[in-house]
Formats: sequence, C-alpha cells, structure tokens
Amino acid sequence: MSIFDSKARRGFTILELLIVVAIIAVLASLGLGALRKAVEKAEVSRAVTQIQAIEAALAMYRADLRISPKRQQGTTPDELLRDHGPYLYAALMNKATPELGGGPNAPYVKGKELSVGVILDRGVLEAAPMGSDGETFARALEPEELTRSVLPEFQRSHGPDQSEPLVFLDPWGNPFHCRIWNGVRGALQNQLVRSPAQRGGFELATHVSGPAPISGPVSDHPHSMGEVDIWSNGPNGINEYGAGDDVRSW
Repeated sequence: MSIFDSKARRGFTILELLIVVAIIAVLASLGLGALRKAVEKAEVSRAVTQIQAIEAALAMYRADLRISPKRQQGTTPDELLRDHGPYLYAALMNKATPELGGGPNAPYVKGKELSVGVILDRGVLEAAPMGSDGETFARALEPEELTRSVLPEFQRSHGPDQSEPLVFLDPWGNPFHCRIWNGVRGALQNQLVRSPAQRGGFELATHVSGPAPISGPVSDHPHSMGEVDIWSNGPNGINEYGAGDDVRSW
C-alpha cells in the first residue's frame, strides 16, 4: 500500500468538520440578514404604495363631496390628537349615508391594495396613544371573512363610532394612523405645532425584539396642515409619530 492510498482513505478530523460547519453557519447568517433587509425594503415600498392608494382615494372622495372626511369633533389638543383611522376607512369604504360619512362612489379603495382590520376594543382606540397595543387594538380579518357576502354589508353598517369599526392595515398588520386636520381652527393647529405632545417611547412597542428603537420622548404634532396625516408604524412595529422608521405621507 502506498502512502498516497493511505492519504486518500483518511477522513476529515473533528476540527475540520467544525470549521466547515462554522463557515456554513456564518455564510447562512449573512444570507439571512441580506434576505431580511430585502424583505423589509419590499414591505416599506408596499407601505408607501398603500399610503399613495389612500391619498388617491381621498382625492376622489374630495372631488365627489368637496370636503375632507368627517372626523371626531374636538377642541382641545388631546382630542385633536386622537386617531382618525376608523373615520378614514368609513369615508372611503362606506356607502353615502350622513351618519357614516361615506361618499357616493364608495368604495374608493378597490382591489387588494390594503388589508382590513377590525377594532376589538373601542376603549383602546380612545385611551391608548394611537394604537400603542397592536395586539388588542385591531385584528386582521381572515381571507374567508373578506370574501363572505356579509362584509360589504358590514362596511356599510359599521361606522367609526360603533362597536367594531374597521381600519386599514399596513404590511406588518398594524393599523394605519390618520389625523384629519381639515376644519380645525388655525389657532389650535399652531398651538399643537408650537407645543407638541411628548409621547414616551417604551410603552409604544407592539412587537419589538431586542433593544427598543426609541429611548426618549417623541414629539407628536400636525404635519400636513389643513389636510390629512397618514402613517404606518413601520418595520419595528412602534408608533413614533412619523419619526424613526415610520412610513409617512408627508
């Protein structure tokens, strides 16, 4: 037997196998990281497209009615900073009835541009800082519920002030946030700009892994004065009121 035959039959040592496994693990982690970034980028692009679809629908609504969607009335800063997401959905999807605020050519958002969620706890919508708790704030409707014949009737009969209003959901399953500024007195808007509400950071998390992306107060104030502010929590699932990785209309 030659020395060459002996070397040819020799297997890998434990150390060599461990090195190979470690290299494969490193390459896999790098690949997964790149894949996650690509998926996140695609979801952000989808959120931008969804906001643009909502804005286009709002333009059609205004063309029909010459006004912006109805919003919950308020005269104090806290009241004006409430989430108008259900009012946005009611305006663009409900049929034209005065109490629901819909337009004559509703639904204005058609096709599969946006997912739909239902508010499970009306108290959370009113009391929490604009959907801080994504688990109890809204639930995505299952596909079979979306295709049921009862859903169009549900859209027409459930306004934003009733027990289970509907909202549009972003690619991460959180409700789109909306504030309707049309009709708010300029003095109140200016007051909110000069003295924005300061929201705490950590309690805004909905599904965050690792360190919280925001560690201090976040300024909450109007952006599109006289128009409509629309934004998504973004990939980190935290409502940063248009800051951080939030996807926004302004």
